[in-house]
Amino acid sequence: MELLTRRHFVARGFVCLSQGVCLLGFMNWMLSACSSGSSSGGAYGVSSSGNPMPGGNCLANGTPVETTGITESHTHTIALSAADIQAANPNAVFVTSSTGHTHNVQLTAQQYTSLQANQGIAIFTGPAITDGHIHSLTLNCA
Repeated sequence: MELLTRRHFVARGFVCLSQGVCLLGFMNWMLSACSSGSSSGGAYGVSSSGNPMPGGNCLANGTPVETTGITESHTHTIALSAADIQAANPNAVFVTSSTGHTHNVQLTAQQYTSLQANQGIAIFTGPAITDGHIHSLTLNCA
């Protein structure tokens, strides 16, 4: 396990205790303290700063291909099918890939409900195994 300095903890905003178990320390506090309005939560943390939009039809069309926020000079793309949104399985994990590493994206039951009501959501990806960085991600309906 990599030990982080205080500077790295603040820059990354979390510490991974073991593979898949991370604490969203400083970033989680900052985002919840600075947010205006309710957070949609998420399996991997509080809402990102994206712009979820109402409209479209997720139950018929799924989501368009969405691009994550830029972190460490790269992005990832992901799209959810209508079948994924209809199934609304909070245990489902969707994987995005890029430049030799992956990120997990897992939605909560509440986030599936929002997509089923054609409301976009803003979340964070899970941390990369390589160095623990995360990306913001907004999913809207197609």
